[in-house]
Amino acid sequence: MNKHEVTGAARDISRNMSKAEHKTAREDIADQYKSDKSACKAMVGNARHVCMAEAKGRRQVAKAGLEANYRPSEKHQHELNTAILDAAYATAREKCGSLSGDAKDVCRNEAKGAHLAAKGEAKLAAQAIIASARNVAAEARRNAAAANRDVVSAP
Repeated sequence: MNKHEVTGAARDISRNMSKAEHKTAREDIADQYKSDKSACKAMVGNARHVCMAEAKGRRQVAKAGLEANYRPSEKHQHELNTAILDAAYATAREKCGSLSGDAKDVCRNEAKGAHLAAKGEAKLAAQAIIASARNVAAEARRNAAAANRDVVSAP
């Protein structure tokens, strides 16, 4: 499962939906997960585990994307970004299952390292957005205070 497959599922959900549409979308996500899960049953061994991790990841991302679109907020956007990263990590970790010994350990450590690095980058990006918003708000307050001083001091 690559990043584009995961994010595509989240983008397919439209904004400004009614409660009934939200419920229908949740049911569609559940139906798609059941379909994906049944497709995995035909596989054996590690391929089946990878398939299940991908199916769970798609479901997790779709649910988070649905909430982010239904109730837009920084919290839901963060949950969506986290779901995307977690789904990619779970899939990468399962792909390591076909290896053995040191190769398996190295594969899992690389997956974990990439996951932690991506989470760190996402956290920094979120903090930068928050800091930027705070700066804009502070500047607006300063401008409003300056305008008030000009009005009060005018003869």
